[in-house]
Amino acid sequence: MTYDEEQFLIHELADQLGVSTRTIRYYIAEGLLPAPTNRGRYSYYHIEYLDRIRLIKALQTDFLPLREIRLVMDAVKIEEIPALLASEEERRRYYKELRIRSDDPLNQDASSAAGYIQNLITPRVEIREEIRRIQPSALPRRGAQPPASNDPIHPPQSWRQERVIDGVTLSIREDVEIKIGGKLNTIIIALRQMFRLL
Repeated sequence: MTYDEEQFLIHELADQLGVSTRTIRYYIAEGLLPAPTNRGRYSYYHIEYLDRIRLIKALQTDFLPLREIRLVMDAVKIEEIPALLASEEERRRYYKELRIRSDDPLNQDASSAAGYIQNLITPRVEIREEIRRIQPSALPRRGAQPPASNDPIHPPQSWRQERVIDGVTLSIREDVEIKIGGKLNTIIIALRQMFRLL
């Protein structure tokens, strides 16, 4: 079969990049890549897919979550990709500018890492209003211990504090730590990387 030199079949594209065809299909399904050109029974991928997939892999290496990679891939122009591939610092700068260009930070998607953190830093007006309605007498005093529980079904839990960065600490309940085991260190490392991107 003959095809244009500027186009690849999916297995040829995968071989060029050292990824699986399944990975390429996943990127398309998640909206990180545009759909390929279909001609007859075959799908063809233009040469620009090479750089786009390389950029996705670089953003993953930078610990950007999927939703934020999608945000970058939706905004990036093909002529901007070589500079972003050349430098991690350039990718960070581009991502920060992209976040600044986006609408009101209060409207960021709370399910993305940046949106979640932004919502923690600047709570919405309704939350502020709710805080005002709470009576000060209902709030525990600083340093006060929670009441002891004699409930055998729900015994008190012990917690551990893990420093993420200066001023940010992750509280981990003992039973959760036991459940997720070794994944906890990976989560803490990923959190530290996300805070470095802010």
